[in-house]
Amino acid sequence: MEIQACTHPHPLKTCEKKTGPCSGCERPLIGTVYGCTVTMDRTGSHHTACDDFFLHESCAKLPPEIHQHPFHPQHPLTLHSKPPPSFPFESREVWCDACWKKRLSFTYHCEQCAFNLDTECALLKPTLKFELHEHPFVIAKGLKSRPQLQNDSDKFTCDACEGPGKLGQGVYCCPEDDCDIIAHVYCAVSKISPTMFKEVIKEDDLLDSALAEVEKEITRLHAESEALRAKLEAMNVKLEGVEEERLQHLCLLRGGGILYDPATFFRPFSTSPPSYFVKQNKEEMKRS
Repeated sequence: MEIQACTHPHPLKTCEKKTGPCSGCERPLIGTVYGCTVTMDRTGSHHTACDDFFLHESCAKLPPEIHQHPFHPQHPLTLHSKPPPSFPFESREVWCDACWKKRLSFTYHCEQCAFNLDTECALLKPTLKFELHEHPFVIAKGLKSRPQLQNDSDKFTCDACEGPGKLGQGVYCCPEDDCDIIAHVYCAVSKISPTMFKEVIKEDDLLDSALAEVEKEITRLHAESEALRAKLEAMNVKLEGVEEERLQHLCLLRGGGILYDPATFFRPFSTSPPSYFVKQNKEEMKRS
């Protein structure tokens, strides 16, 4: 089945699985992939730009225009496969005005305002629901829509990643006046954001649970440490006794049963050597 995408001059059709990035969103190619029919129907070794043009099905079927987008409701946004002629830079990189990231991929552009959205931000859901929060989070153009969160620096802290955000950056936030939870758009739609929001919403409960687990682990490790320490001390005592016995054997003189101090090998002990060593010495003398 062929389709005509507004982002490519030639018809597109499904093709065999390809590897590499999607020409539309820069993400790895997975699922159904569309390629240029000119490339697939042509024979020969001549390489063209179409040879590397592959799209996810969703990117191949992007709408050519978006009207009344929450980030830019005043004008329609038009899809471009590359920066429009009026774009002030020669580079193919485009700065997304929602997530504030540079993109080499398709862009939705407002000619009148020089406003740009990458395809991911352009197609964001207007609301997101998180299981532990009673209100849905709505998409908004930064703090401009949340006067109660604005401050002198026009900055905010993302409740998902705890990173900084600025006045005009795209966000998801709770619309209720008494709730100040706010997050970058890319944090809110990421796979880990529900867990992060749980930490924000149920911070005390989760913190107590985490601390309890940590304390339990510390107690277990402490008990193991004490047992190992006692075992090590017992082994050290035994080792010291073995070493002392070895030195005494070396220092025991055959004649007279005099036991010299192992520390000097010259000065005899002030006390008599243990009877065991004296007896052993006498037995050795008898055998010699």
